[in-house]
Amino acid sequence: FDGRCKFGTASDGEGAETESGERDSPCPPRRPSREVFKAAAIACLNSCNLGFDQGSVGGVSSLMADQLGWTVWQQSAFVGILAFVSIAGALSAAEVTDRVGRRKT
Repeated sequence: FDGRCKFGTASDGEGAETESGERDSPCPPRRPSREVFKAAAIACLNSCNLGFDQGSVGGVSSLMADQLGWTVWQQSAFVGILAFVSIAGALSAAEVTDRVGRRKT
């Protein structure tokens, strides 16, 4: 992409017309920016951390229950709280990204 690419219109003859009557762009598709790749990498690492946390909490919970004298209900709450926090994060992610990530126009 050299900055000279422009989108064709019906009057200038650029771009090909598709079967549905729309005009496609003569420009090649843009490659995602470096920030998009960084965000995707961070999301992947977060997923790996969540999986590791779930695995380690499940293994550690029985040791903690023995040492701290937890009941079965307390041990279940300890393991299950991770899922509830994940749900809360997933439900609030859209609102947070809209407020923080959008540019004012």
